[in-house]
Amino acid sequence: MANNTLYPATSPYYATGVVNGKFLDVMVDRPILKQQSDIYWEITLVYEYRPDLLASDLFDDPDLWWVFKSRNPEVLDDPVFDFVVADFLVIVSFVLVSSSVSGVHQRYTIWVYSGKVFKSSGTGYTMTLIGLTGGTQDTKNLTFNNAYGDNTSRSQYKTFYFGANTVANGNEGWYINDNTTGFTSTGFYYWQNNYNQFYTPTFLENSDMVLYHYGNNVARVLTATGISQEFSLSAWNQNKNIEVGDSMFMHIYDDGNNYYHVKLYDFEGTLLNTLDTTFTSLDESMAIKDRFVVRFWNNDSQTYVMYMISADSIQSVSLADFNTYDTANDYIWWD
Repeated sequence: MANNTLYPATSPYYATGVVNGKFLDVMVDRPILKQQSDIYWEITLVYEYRPDLLASDLFDDPDLWWVFKSRNPEVLDDPVFDFVVADFLVIVSFVLVSSSVSGVHQRYTIWVYSGKVFKSSGTGYTMTLIGLTGGTQDTKNLTFNNAYGDNTSRSQYKTFYFGANTVANGNEGWYINDNTTGFTSTGFYYWQNNYNQFYTPTFLENSDMVLYHYGNNVARVLTATGISQEFSLSAWNQNKNIEVGDSMFMHIYDDGNNYYHVKLYDFEGTLLNTLDTTFTSLDESMAIKDRFVVRFWNNDSQTYVMYMISADSIQSVSLADFNTYDTANDYIWWD
């Protein structure tokens, strides 16, 4: 048996050996493992029985039609005739495909949300928004001021944000949600924060995303149906973090004395509650639905102090130094 030279790296047969330089040996599968970056995709009529068409739209390569079956063997027994309307697939990013499929090199990055696709290619990006039924909804060509244009992006189910430093306008950004038909202009926000995943009966993800520019401490909240006005957050010294919940978010930061402060906001940027501490060591922070938790290390008592913060109350408890387990209900742990 020799190495396979009959098929390219994009082929499902690439890992299978070749006998006498002519015949395939017993087939060796090319599994694609579960990753936290996986998302769900519902097959629509335009893609029924056409995994090659979806692979072309998602990965710019119809020869990757087989990756859907490889990632979804429990759904797709037949990679073509089981590829039917209303089936839900787990879709992997091109970054994962390029690492799982040896020899495939990343040519662009791709985000998928609510049946729409955004693709960018090269060093000066061309962005294309593809509709649920196929066809281009919007296109934007960008030329960067420097290598990769300090670009930053995130997608979350029905929302998408992309920012970059462009020749045309300097730092700028765009977003997409259910109420947009194309790339909608907004400010440049280098940090995007989405929620910690939690259990829902439908298994559909929350779409809310906090857009944060930590250079000038301004933010907006992007949701499936809209985007807030820009508002200011407190200045930070060395450390900052944002945790996003179901309808609120928590801003954690330290001041010039390295003391930590916690502020709870609604999605319009209205301040709801504040916790000021003299702790200088943040151990953990988490937001799950309506539960916002921060945990600090108390060096004097050698214990952890955990706070749960809501819009109208702040409660705390001290924990033994060995008791550091997460306590938020519904939190999804990846295995």
